[in-house]
Amino acid sequence: MQELTKLLVSRPGVDKLAVIMNVVSNTRSDLVARGVIKGMVEAGKDPSRTIAVFRLPGAGEEECRKILDHYGVPFCGREVSIDEAAALAVARAETPTGHHA
Repeated sequence: MQELTKLLVSRPGVDKLAVIMNVVSNTRSDLVARGVIKGMVEAGKDPSRTIAVFRLPGAGEEECRKILDHYGVPFCGREVSIDEAAALAVARAETPTGHHA
């Protein structure tokens, strides 16, 4: 996740990233969050300004929320559908700071 995130956000024209997944068996959302955050930081990006939404309910969700909260990244759990998370990501990507919608 770290290297993929770094590669994605380093591409020209990529200003925002949405991490949206359904519940996947044994996928640790906290480990995904750590990798995404580390990739952002290594790419010189501010996670709070670059990640439009992070939706990955499942194992490690409580720790995932703590990690993302620490970096100011919006987290969605299973209470937010994939379609709703995608709409949030689009709305946040269209605002200058990414957090108003």
